[in-house]
Amino acid sequence: MLRCHVMLPLAVLCAVSGGAARATFACGDDPLVAELRAQIEHPERRAQAFEALYILGGAQALEFANDAIDDPDPMVQMWAWRLRLEMDLERRVRWIGEALEHPQWSIRRMAARSAAARTRDDDAIDALLERTLKTEDVGLVLESAADSLARRDPERGARRVHEWLTARGPLWRSCGLFAFASQPAPAYEDVFREAIAGDDSDRRIVAARGLATLGRHAADDPAHGTAEFLTNAEVEDRARKLDAALGPARASSWAELVEAAASASVVVVGEAHASASGSDAQCALLADLVRDWGADATTLLYERPVQSLQAALVAKAAELGIAAESLESDEDARKTAGERDQLARANLLERLKARPERRWLVVYGDSHRASFVRELETATVPVLGVTTSGTPDVLRAAWACAGTLAIRGKVFRFANGTFFVANERGPGDP
Repeated sequence: MLRCHVMLPLAVLCAVSGGAARATFACGDDPLVAELRAQIEHPERRAQAFEALYILGGAQALEFANDAIDDPDPMVQMWAWRLRLEMDLERRVRWIGEALEHPQWSIRRMAARSAAARTRDDDAIDALLERTLKTEDVGLVLESAADSLARRDPERGARRVHEWLTARGPLWRSCGLFAFASQPAPAYEDVFREAIAGDDSDRRIVAARGLATLGRHAADDPAHGTAEFLTNAEVEDRARKLDAALGPARASSWAELVEAAASASVVVVGEAHASASGSDAQCALLADLVRDWGADATTLLYERPVQSLQAALVAKAAELGIAAESLESDEDARKTAGERDQLARANLLERLKARPERRWLVVYGDSHRASFVRELETATVPVLGVTTSGTPDVLRAAWACAGTLAIRGKVFRFANGTFFVANERGPGDP
């Protein structure tokens, strides 16, 4: 999705909402970009520096991208192309055309996805996508091109996808699933049926929606319920939209975090899975909360599918004499992210109702944090949200408020009360 870029100085950016359109920096010696110069020249940190440039945005970032478009590091190339495709709107058609022919398939797929948004005077993109449908041999790229063509013009796009993929042969028709689901027609039913029978949860959800629109399954068919769930991409998108309420960030402290957490009935921590430093921060928070809540009154709730990645936290709970439970059964753990989110929220409310005297530390993937907090706020439960995962919006706001990229070990608080514990080594940290 293309972002709207607003030219703001650093002082103004400090007050930009985390979920707002990405703010960018005017040309000049921006101090945050200046911090990245040394990192860009460092072979082991170059890719991370370009990711930070992408998060910061702006004319300077685009200049760096243009110099690195043929970088030998494929990750640097990927970030350079992403900057070009999303920021250089004046030459957008040209860059999409070139990227769709790039030897690296992931960059071709990125270009196909970025083509979905329709802007003024970009009709030539339709022809580029149709050319891709005719010539591309990587299924994921073909699928993204088909989806984007349909998003640009659902009725015509889905029809053209059907024509091109049918002409290429039956093996290719499944690549049109997402495009066909945007404008379901009887001619696409076989593609929906094939996807419903498969193992990919996102494809099953989209196919179920297509069949439901066509009225091709009964209300008691399991596939009928599947159509109501969110795909993984939709779960992530919902999290970004909910985080639009974060508001501006300010500097905080661990002491303020613990004090605010201790006054809540539920603390919801959103994590980046498999983060050792994030796990350390969660263990420290749990230990501090126990001193206020008491071990007998505290329960840790973990995410069943990633239980092995939360082993250190569960072990810390056992060391402190705290009960550790999952909000999901083994069977639930095999369901889609959207379905698990829905079930976990319902199960959490049931436990709160059954044991209102207890205090709960809930640790889940960060894409679930905001939906959990919203559900609890709606139920008037005292809740605090904490993230140990540096999403782009969160990092951008934290860097701006700190005036530096070196934020590891710092704590920030957003206007809506959410805390961010910067525990990962970032591009500005030694």
